[in-house]
Amino acid sequence: MADSVFQVPSPTAVAYVLMNGNTPVEVYTDQDIAERDCWICNEGEKFSENPHDYYIKSVPLTTLSYAPTEA
Repeated sequence: MADSVFQVPSPTAVAYVLMNGNTPVEVYTDQDIAERDCWICNEGEKFSENPHDYYIKSVPLTTLSYAPTEA
């Protein structure tokens, strides 16, 4: 079996997940856009009879890529 080479991920890579309770809605790489969309969702929920809480969850973003090598 061929060896594999993994590229080391950036230690600062972060994904911003727009959450609706415990349900992920959208994933962003830009925090400002994630926060804006979260704000828009929460503003819209103000008019709902059964409002849900939207929030942003930051998680590490794995940027490993697989590159097989010939044996």
